[in-house]
Amino acid sequence: MDLFRDLSRQTTRIDQIVLSTPTPEDAPSSEQLPESIRGIVRLISGTRGASAQRNAGLAFLERTDYTAFFDDDARLHPRYLECGQSFLDTHPDAAGVTGRVIRDGAALGRELTTAESESLLEKFVPGVDLPVRVSSLYGCNCLVRVAWAGNLRFDEELPLYSWLEDLDYSRRLGRLGALYRLPDAAMVHRGASSGGRTAHRRFGYSQIANALHLRKNGSISRFELTVFLLKGLPNNIARSVVGPDRAGHRRRIAGNVLALRDLTAGKLHPAGILTIR
Repeated sequence: MDLFRDLSRQTTRIDQIVLSTPTPEDAPSSEQLPESIRGIVRLISGTRGASAQRNAGLAFLERTDYTAFFDDDARLHPRYLECGQSFLDTHPDAAGVTGRVIRDGAALGRELTTAESESLLEKFVPGVDLPVRVSSLYGCNCLVRVAWAGNLRFDEELPLYSWLEDLDYSRRLGRLGALYRLPDAAMVHRGASSGGRTAHRRFGYSQIANALHLRKNGSISRFELTVFLLKGLPNNIARSVVGPDRAGHRRRIAGNVLALRDLTAGKLHPAGILTIR
């Protein structure tokens, strides 16, 4: 609900909002939405998984110049969309932009509260930093040029939490035009403790399977694949000994081991997480 309040406070007009959820019960009722945006919100359900849900949302979008993607735990500065739209309007080389993440609960390993998020956004002051070229967009917040994105869709071979689906999508988008990070398009990623972040065995499997899948598809380099693989398992081992969620990281190690087993057997694929409970 915080995200809908933020969208209702944007300083630029929004034509349509699509909320894609696995089931109708996962979506708020119309009465729970801010009155100013009720008429433009379309609720759809029936697909599960980040890639599939985003693609389902894209299928229902009306034709527009720009499309934004937000996680449901994103918090936006009121000028977020204005900054993104203005930049794309004045930079015809840009295929997509992502904002400045003031704080990221997912990276911190703890969920930020509503009060923390609002305080950070209220205190944000635009600086003198310039937009910078980046190699990928952060899927929790990004804005893409529809004319360039065309029929580009998220990879549904990355099921459920769909780890790295944003990297894969934006790398393919980046072949069509430049990608930028905008310092004045501020947001906070709360890092809600739900879904894929708490399905630790599945996530551990995805850390290996999804990275290898992206390498096979050409979305990441050999060097980046090596970084992903060397970062995942050692980090899980370290945090299984010292950290706030040692048990969770032990389960991620179990998922890593299952992925390595399937890799050795020649049957590793991101969809392998569908057999893990």
